[in-house]
Amino acid sequence: MEPWGEQLGSALAVGGSTVYAGGLFTYIGGEPEPRRYVAALDASTGRPTAWNPGANDGVFALALSGSTVYAGGGFSAIGGQNRKGFAAISDLLSPVEVSDLSAEQVGRDALLHWRTTHESELQAFRVLRARVDGPFQPLSPDVRPNADRAYAFRDPSPEPGRYIYRIGEVDLDGAVVLLGWVEVQVERQAPWVAILHPAFPNPFNAKTTLRFDLARDGEVALEVVDVRGRTVRSLVRAWRVAAGEQRVVWDGLDDRGRRVVSGVYEARLRVDGSIWTRRVTLLK
Repeated sequence: MEPWGEQLGSALAVGGSTVYAGGLFTYIGGEPEPRRYVAALDASTGRPTAWNPGANDGVFALALSGSTVYAGGGFSAIGGQNRKGFAAISDLLSPVEVSDLSAEQVGRDALLHWRTTHESELQAFRVLRARVDGPFQPLSPDVRPNADRAYAFRDPSPEPGRYIYRIGEVDLDGAVVLLGWVEVQVERQAPWVAILHPAFPNPFNAKTTLRFDLARDGEVALEVVDVRGRTVRSLVRAWRVAAGEQRVVWDGLDDRGRRVVSGVYEARLRVDGSIWTRRVTLLK
């Protein structure tokens, strides 16, 4: 039997020549692909099979009925689906086999690569993302199959943190079967140049968020001015603001705390002698 990460746990179920196990483990021996809290093993060899739904917390109860595995435990997501404490997981084998799945940070993006060793009845691949111990969310667009069986997916500018990405096979009927997964740490990256992004929402009637990027630490002034160029609200005025992405909320008030009239205003960012502007519209 291969060594297990942390501990095997207390859940076992047997179906034919396959043993299903649940617990608190996160890997099995030297296997390159992790097995998080639930796994299937070949009873004759003790090695894990390709079945790898994955959970975000411990699996402490398992039962088998036909081709479906029932799992209970402390998880809130399993098999790429949000399931709180109990789930039914299909054990049908996928007609697609994924290999060489990897993820890395490139600039501010997360870039995934994978290959397949076998494909049939495949419409597309779907990428799902979750923070560690969080629910999975599908990303777009789907990735269409190609003759080379080599694929890439770019997730633009996820917030800094540790993520799990899963590859899902979309079959000809539109059903999604989850395949491999990979983890990646996304670090905060400074942009190449300073920039003021469009306000969101815009137009707005209560508050809007102004987002700007700084290529390096520096003096920053962010203000809202009216159509005559008069300063209505000073949102940021600091000698030193850290490089990277910054967010500031304008609540539609002026510097005296009074609500300004409806109309068009301009957000103005000053950094190192340069100025960026964005139009914002307040509605009531």
